[in-house]
Amino acid sequence: MGSAFKYDSRYVARVLILATLYYITSKIGFNLSSVAEQVTVIWPPTGISLAAVLLFGPDIWLGIFLGAVLANLSVHEPVIVALSIGAGNTLEALAGAWLLHRFAGPSPNLAHMRDVLILILCAALLSTTISATIGTTSLCLAGLQPWKHYFPIWFTWWLGDAGGDVIIAPLLLAWYYTPYLSLSRRGMLEAAALALTIVAYTYIISVRPEVSGLAQFYPSAVFPLLIWAAIRFGTRGVTTVNFLFYGIAIGLTVMHLGPLSHMQTGLVLDILQTFTITAGITGLVMSAAIRERAESEETEQESRIRLDVVLDNIVDGLITIDDKGTIRSYNKACTTIFGYTAAEVIGRNVRMLMPEKHATHHNEYISNYLKTGKAKIIGIGRELEGLRKDGTLFPMELSVAEVKMGHGIRYFSGIIRDISERKNIEGNLQEAHLYQQQMIRDLQLKEGQLLRYTQDLKRSNQELDDFAYIASHDLKEPLRGLLTQTSFLLEDYKNKLDVDGLRRLHRLQYLSLRMEKLIGDLLYFSRLGRTDLAVQELDIGEAISEIRLMMDTFLKERNASIVVPQPLPLVVCDKLRIVEVLRNLITNAIKYNDKPERVAEIGFMNTAQAPHGPETNVFYVKDNGIGIDPEFHDAIFRIFKRLENPAVRQEEGTGSGLTFVKKIIERHNGRIWLESASGKGSTFYFTIGKIDT
Repeated sequence: MGSAFKYDSRYVARVLILATLYYITSKIGFNLSSVAEQVTVIWPPTGISLAAVLLFGPDIWLGIFLGAVLANLSVHEPVIVALSIGAGNTLEALAGAWLLHRFAGPSPNLAHMRDVLILILCAALLSTTISATIGTTSLCLAGLQPWKHYFPIWFTWWLGDAGGDVIIAPLLLAWYYTPYLSLSRRGMLEAAALALTIVAYTYIISVRPEVSGLAQFYPSAVFPLLIWAAIRFGTRGVTTVNFLFYGIAIGLTVMHLGPLSHMQTGLVLDILQTFTITAGITGLVMSAAIRERAESEETEQESRIRLDVVLDNIVDGLITIDDKGTIRSYNKACTTIFGYTAAEVIGRNVRMLMPEKHATHHNEYISNYLKTGKAKIIGIGRELEGLRKDGTLFPMELSVAEVKMGHGIRYFSGIIRDISERKNIEGNLQEAHLYQQQMIRDLQLKEGQLLRYTQDLKRSNQELDDFAYIASHDLKEPLRGLLTQTSFLLEDYKNKLDVDGLRRLHRLQYLSLRMEKLIGDLLYFSRLGRTDLAVQELDIGEAISEIRLMMDTFLKERNASIVVPQPLPLVVCDKLRIVEVLRNLITNAIKYNDKPERVAEIGFMNTAQAPHGPETNVFYVKDNGIGIDPEFHDAIFRIFKRLENPAVRQEEGTGSGLTFVKKIIERHNGRIWLESASGKGSTFYFTIGKIDT
């Protein structure tokens, strides 16, 4: 329920104001006590307390307790009795507010029937028994009242508290939640007329009771004014009018005026309290019922407007006819479809929208359906022809639903869709389908030819690969013999040959060695396509560290460094082959470099743009070397292809390193490409695809 105390200025002010109001209004009630000095049937503090807890929360209880204790001390009650009655009054307000919050929500403004009924049942009838029981018991236990008067005292106490909850609390709640009047000029005049009527009525029953005998029907005359207030001014009007009559009736009773002046004051007050509670409940229920009906009608009107907007904006036509075939509704889409406006068709037979072959049987179809219940279109739908205003026919799709109303009335709602465009498309699709079938047959024929070409190409590549392997393997033996014989000649005839002869033998030896390297590379290239990959997990970062150690002397001789700007990921690959790829690319980055400080950078990117499209998980080797003109970007991957550049010294090699790199990457289902320009360095990118493990 929140904290017990809130010691701020606003809280203290509210507590003091509530205690003061409670004390002042309680004195009014005590002055009208009848059965006992401490008990009265007129008790406004109950309604004030309930409204205060509902509006400001349960922490306001202290104001109720202080006001109740002070009020009861003022009528000569012992302190313990005053404290007990104050506690009962406080518990009554807290219980009533809790029940309203529990069942009516956090802000019960009594504008709905549910709020009113919960106020009557939970607050006025139920929670008021707490204060009546505690208070009456406390008076009897203290000896202030005899036990034989327990029930009359209890009932009077309960009736006074119930009146406060029914008359005072709704008035305060209604004006708190809607404090401002927003009346038109006509509404203000009507409110003034209602006020003048109340004044006139008061004058008649108090000063001139003999006029027209109205005073004899005091209770009955109040209800027309309550009904007027309920219909025109809602909860605020009802609670205000009832409160005015409540105050007027009490005032007249005190002054011994009015239609009941001949009766005892206590009895008059009991009658007035009972009648005012009844009138208050009646007025609250009536205003809530009127409000809910108005809201229901407003919701229904809004729903109807929304439905009209939806129906007028759907692309399909919607027509409603009765069991005679007469058109009852016709949306805007129908105007687009048929060319008729709603004014031209509503009230006429739906046959006007059909070609003659359908129109002649339409009424007969409806009649047969109503007799036999056998449907041909209803609930099924079909395609047929429609007739436009200009006399042209068009294909349409019709779906009909039956709507049964009260008193045996039936309507039929039809949804119409112009399918002219669809029919045209279907015709085009049919032609396209035939063309597609022909294309498929042609493609199947070409696919068979392509399959044969592919098989021939695979066989040719395999034969070429086998030839390269066999040729390179078989050429090694005579080549070794040639090298051996050349060595023998140099060793045995070194002193017998002149300079030119020795030069030629040395040249022959060099060419034989180079030929051996070329054949070795060719043999290795053929083996790359023949051997299976030894797949395992490889840490690229560790592989770079190993390469750096192996190439330490090479790097120092050329003042070169290998840079890894960020950690590199693990990959699943043939470790030896991928290490060879990295070593080849790093070696080329340093060899073909004319800078004083040569740098080879190895990195990784999540995405990169390649000439063939975007790629993911891309490695790269970047250098600051001499670069490669774009026209040679494809040529460098051909075996034994070397580019001459006078800017760097000519390195030993066969020109097959990048061919091996490309072959290895492709064996790993990857791609390799480069970005480079002469004099601007080169960046080789490659990916490693998913391979079988």
